[in-house]
Amino acid sequence: MKKLLKFLAIFLLFSSIISSSAMASSTRTVTDMTGEKIKIPKKVNRVADLWHANNQVVLLLGGQNKLVATTSLVKKQHWFTVVDPKIAKVAAPLAGNQIQVEELVKIKPDVVIASDQAQIKESRQAKLPTVNAMYTDFAGLKKSVTLTADILGGNSPKIARQYNKELTNNINLVKQHLKSRKSTPTVLHIVNATDLTKVDGQKTIVNEWIKLAGGKNAISKKGNQISVTPEELIKANPDVIIVGSTSTAQARKALR
Repeated sequence: MKKLLKFLAIFLLFSSIISSSAMASSTRTVTDMTGEKIKIPKKVNRVADLWHANNQVVLLLGGQNKLVATTSLVKKQHWFTVVDPKIAKVAAPLAGNQIQVEELVKIKPDVVIASDQAQIKESRQAKLPTVNAMYTDFAGLKKSVTLTADILGGNSPKIARQYNKELTNNINLVKQHLKSRKSTPTVLHIVNATDLTKVDGQKTIVNEWIKLAGGKNAISKKGNQISVTPEELIKANPDVIIVGSTSTAQARKALR
């Protein structure tokens, strides 16, 4: 009996080692934009992308066929539906900014990509490998594109390198052309025509666009899609107003 128990203990030990080894060989580790190390499957086939902007990166990198979850906003973007008609049939397990966790779990994503801290926390609590891809400047954008390419695998890393190289060249080209500019206009970036008090402030990629283009953000507060009062907008007195996610005619009508 003692010999049998000893043999059984050794067998269980080896089984555990083999099981752990098999699990390790089927996963890999990526470091997200916050420095968090996330274990993901070695081969990723199913991606839930809960960040509007990153869906465009997945498309750029040729990974759109791996998208099993997206956002309602992406599904409504006309240009996106033209380039990738299949996006209309991809699930969008969000109610506003809130994750419908049960729906997301049912989709069985290999990896969840997000930028909202609350969404990331919820997704991780549901035991889903969740990667934060958020960035606020061009250096972060390049790093996030590389991270997304690493998640997707295949030919994506090669496309990411090409994109980052072209982005650097374009940034340098714009800087070169603006060397002789005489003025720096102030620019107000309103998120959409539905709520004119929701704007993009400092420490955002939008702020980086404004600066690169030779302007100065009219908003001194920090953050994406922050709320300001009508009085603050009047005080900002911008030279240029840009309204996102709408047409010029609709933007002018809303502003009037």
